[in-house]
Amino acid sequence: MHNSLRSLALTAALLSGVGGAEAGTIVMPSGSTVWMKMNSTACWDGVTGGADDCAASNKAGPNPSNGIPTSTFNGRGITATTSAEVLPDQVRTFLSGRSAFLYVSLEDTYTVHGTPVDPFDITVQLNMEGIMRSWDSGTGTSIGHQMIVTTVTAEIGTFSPDSTNDINEQFRVNPFPGASATYSAPIAAAGAPFSVPFDITASYTLASVLVGGTFKLAYGINSAFSIGEIDMLNTGHISFVLPEGVFLTSALGGRFGEEVTSEVPLPAALPMFAGGLGLMGLLGWRRKRKNVAALAAG
Repeated sequence: MHNSLRSLALTAALLSGVGGAEAGTIVMPSGSTVWMKMNSTACWDGVTGGADDCAASNKAGPNPSNGIPTSTFNGRGITATTSAEVLPDQVRTFLSGRSAFLYVSLEDTYTVHGTPVDPFDITVQLNMEGIMRSWDSGTGTSIGHQMIVTTVTAEIGTFSPDSTNDINEQFRVNPFPGASATYSAPIAAAGAPFSVPFDITASYTLASVLVGGTFKLAYGINSAFSIGEIDMLNTGHISFVLPEGVFLTSALGGRFGEEVTSEVPLPAALPMFAGGLGLMGLLGWRRKRKNVAALAAG
C-alpha cells in the first residue's frame, strides 16, 4: 500500500559545491536523520583527477522535507544534472549526465499505536519505480544515445557510521539481511533516444512488535551510471503492511495505517424496551377511549 504524499513546508538546509578544486566537503551533522550526496567527474577535484562532491544536503530533526534543488554541473566537457527531495513516506530523485552517483538516506523512529495486546509482525517496504533513459553522449557519431552501467538500489536497515571511510561515506545504510534490491539496465546504444522502466521493492519484517513500542529504520536509495539518466521524481514509497487496528506515527511526521474507530453499539435490550413502551402506550390509549365511550352511554 502506498501512502499519499503529504504537503510539508520545504525547510531545507542545503549545501552545494561546484566543480573544480574548490568543491567543498560536506560533513553530516551529529544527530542528523537525512543525508544525500551527488558525486561526479563533472565536479572534477583538480587534484586527483577523479570525481568530487557536486552537491549535498543534510538535516537534523523533524520535518525532513529537504533536498538538493535541480542543479547542473559542468567540468572537463562533462555535464551532470541532479535533484532530490525527502519526505517521511516518499523519496524523489533525478540524475542525468555522465559518470554520476547520487545517494540518499534517511532514518526515522516509529511509534506503534492500536488495540492488539499480543505481539505481532510488521512488514516495511521501500518501492522504487522509475525510468532509465539514454543520454546524448555528445560523441558526434551516428550512435549518440547511450545508457551504460545504469543501476538503482533500494536498502532498508540502519545507519552505519564508519570513521575509517571518507567523511561523506560515513552515513550510509547498512541493510538488514535480504532487505535490499538492485536493478541494472543492460549496456545499450542507439541513434535515437530510448528508455527502460524499472520497479524494485526492498522489504523487511519486524517480529514480535507491541502496541506502545518504538523502533528505528533507515532507508537508502542509490542511483549511479557511467552514461544515462535515472528519473524517479514521482516514486520511492515507504509503506507498511500492518495488522488491522494498528497504525504508526513517525518522528519525521509520517503516519501509516488507519486508526480503527467503531460506533458504540446499542444495548441488546434497548429495542425490546422501546417496543414495550409503545405497547403500553397503545393499551393506555385503548383503555382511555373505552372509558370515554362508557361515560357517553351513561
